[in-house]
Amino acid sequence: MDVERQSLTRFSQRSQQNHIKFLVSNFNNPYTDHVNFNGSQRKQIFTERLVVERCFDTASRALLHESWIDPSLPDPDNNCHRTDGPAYTMYDPETGKPIVEEWMIHGRLSRPDGPARVYYDEEGTGALSCEMFYHCGELHRADGPAVVHYDLSTGDTISSEWYAMGKKISPQPALPPDTEPR
Repeated sequence: MDVERQSLTRFSQRSQQNHIKFLVSNFNNPYTDHVNFNGSQRKQIFTERLVVERCFDTASRALLHESWIDPSLPDPDNNCHRTDGPAYTMYDPETGKPIVEEWMIHGRLSRPDGPARVYYDEEGTGALSCEMFYHCGELHRADGPAVVHYDLSTGDTISSEWYAMGKKISPQPALPPDTEPR
């Protein structure tokens, strides 16, 4: 699923690059529509510095995904950026609930206070499926596992993996609550 998502992101960002080059010169228009070759509709809304791009299915008018883009970033393939919420969200077209949320700072997965990539049940129930913690584009978590997979029906942890700055490490044993490190 991750490889599929990455290729989807690369395709989406390449198509966004063409729109951004056109739209940056048109900041006097705060709202624009585009219809893509596959029939989906894109709406771009300009904030003070960021472009919010929303892609809709033209038949059902359902929101498919939303990207917060900073056109001033030098790499057009990695230009998602948002500090107060997810920079990219993919939605279930039938329920409207998020399937994937990604927090990015300057085009790299990163979130100081929680998981930077979150997967929900693909059936649109909203059940948490997987959390991945990133720091500056690398899998990393200092106080727990960086990748956690959950059982969709119970919410219990199925598996977890520990990473430090992109390198897989062995799990750290938890200290009993009544002891402190020396």
